[in-house]
Amino acid sequence: MNDRPVISVAFDPFDETLISAPYPTYHRLRSEDPVHWNPTLRCWVLTRMEDVAAVLHDSNFVATNPAQSLTELAARANRDYGPLISVLKAILFFKEGSRHRQSRQTLAKVINRVPLRELRPAVESIASSLCAKFNGLAEYDAIAVFAAPFPQYVIAHILGLPALDVPILDGLLARLTLIFDQASLTLYDELNAKLVSVLHLFKSRISEAIAAGEQNGFSIFYDGAPGSHEQKLAEAATSAVFLYRVGAEATIGLIGMLFRLITERPALIEQFRECPELIPATVSEVLRLESNIQRVVRISRETCVIGGKVIRVGERVMLLLGAANRDPTSFREPDDLNSCRRSIADVAFGADRHFCLGAGLAQLEGRVALEQMLHLPPIEQAGPEIWYPGFSVRRLQRLPVRIKTS
Repeated sequence: MNDRPVISVAFDPFDETLISAPYPTYHRLRSEDPVHWNPTLRCWVLTRMEDVAAVLHDSNFVATNPAQSLTELAARANRDYGPLISVLKAILFFKEGSRHRQSRQTLAKVINRVPLRELRPAVESIASSLCAKFNGLAEYDAIAVFAAPFPQYVIAHILGLPALDVPILDGLLARLTLIFDQASLTLYDELNAKLVSVLHLFKSRISEAIAAGEQNGFSIFYDGAPGSHEQKLAEAATSAVFLYRVGAEATIGLIGMLFRLITERPALIEQFRECPELIPATVSEVLRLESNIQRVVRISRETCVIGGKVIRVGERVMLLLGAANRDPTSFREPDDLNSCRRSIADVAFGADRHFCLGAGLAQLEGRVALEQMLHLPPIEQAGPEIWYPGFSVRRLQRLPVRIKTS
């Protein structure tokens, strides 16, 4: 066993090719140095499913909240990032211990307020209404018209948020998850200023729900928060921001990739029409293949050994979920879409205590979206795709398509 990092392969965590095409790099890193010490990040980088899953299931490894480092940065830069820091503190997968358990219980009540089988008609109605906007359009951006708004309208329905707020919030929160990567002060300034408006809007909607005695997602967040009325209102608003946008990111990515799939492989449409039972497995495969959450970070609380390397107390470990989900030791022909693949656990939604509570909802939305695509005229890509400029969250930001004329 090696107790000192050995750099045997170059890996640039800020290489922009990782945004659009990370998998060749992941495959190389996994084969050459699967438990890799990265001097740029000063952390270990893990790419094998066995190692990634082991860390996710090990309580020795804990999540770290970037709110602390942002607080320190704000003090040094003489900035007030209060709104941004409060939202970071509300993000569930950065919490541990009793705070994580309490917040998870409240979030579960919100998401499960309406069982999925009862929620499906509303999800189908939202999807149908958005697809109706395609009528008469020879060309459109599949992300802007459908993939981005669809999960937001669904979460708005669960929260009790008026549909008219969704376009406003989409504009304000579209770049929020860039906070998961190292960012510039200019970006932090932008996101913080926008969150001031978002939190004000959410507090107003929560106050309206409480005053009217409504039972919805907003009221559940409010009832589950501690402290005075103002404290409960503030915590409910930040929790709602987390669910509304951070919780929607993976689904936005999933649906964008489903659109991309049918433009690249149009023959699948007829297969799905003939065998609709393939749709759920296809959605699961796209989630595995594209892993919209590409990286998460943990800190070791005890010295341990992973893959023959000694991880010391306090050292950070970056888990490349996108690499683990294409590990050939776990998935045969891992880079191929196989709608008949035998079910094998992936880590697209994390694992163990940090497994995403919205996984079932995201899969439902993916299935409904794909079912709706079966009724669209055949489409093809109409221009270059544009990727969201994040390393932790990977999704399409723009996908121009047009109706095939022949």
